Amino acid sequence: RTDAPTMSVEVLRLLLSLAAEYDWRVGSLDIKAAYLQASGFNREIFLRPPKEEADSVHLWQFDKPAYGLGDSGRLWFLTSFRALEAHNLQPCPYDKTVFKSKASDLFVTTQVDNFIFTGTDKAMNEFAAYMGKCFQLSEPKYDNFTVYGTVFGRDEAGIHINQRAKVLELMEFH
Repeated sequence: RTDAPTMSVEVLRLLLSLAAEYDWRVGSLDIKAAYLQASGFNREIFLRPPKEEADSVHLWQFDKPAYGLGDSGRLWFLTSFRALEAHNLQPCPYDKTVFKSKASDLFVTTQVDNFIFTGTDKAMNEFAAYMGKCFQLSEPKYDNFTVYGTVFGRDEAGIHINQRAKVLELMEFH
């Protein structure tokens, strides 16, 4: 299989609803070069080096999944799935992108190499620290981030959603 489940807009709405209901922060983690951090790559793929690096005799061999290979997304998903389960997060039986902590108030969803999460401050901080030990990631973002071209913000008045940039992008495209 080469597919990797991704978060739906409905799941994102559910997560934001939980955050609003319980007055929780919302966090976002971005994994750097996620596919290169995946495990389970067990096939031989060779490529010719770029001309500026090439010698006529040698080929380069992949030893990690890479963007553009059909099974890379799936391998990354399985790697991240194992890491989430090891942190005591249980996948939802109805949507494999949704996880709930067995030990705390923490909900996580995955969107390829991004994790959106909400819960108590303690649970969120522990999750971000754990993921930082598992993978190379960008600095966690809390309460202000972009997903699907939509800007999400949270302040004392509530959760705000702004799709202006995405709408303008779509209007330019058409």
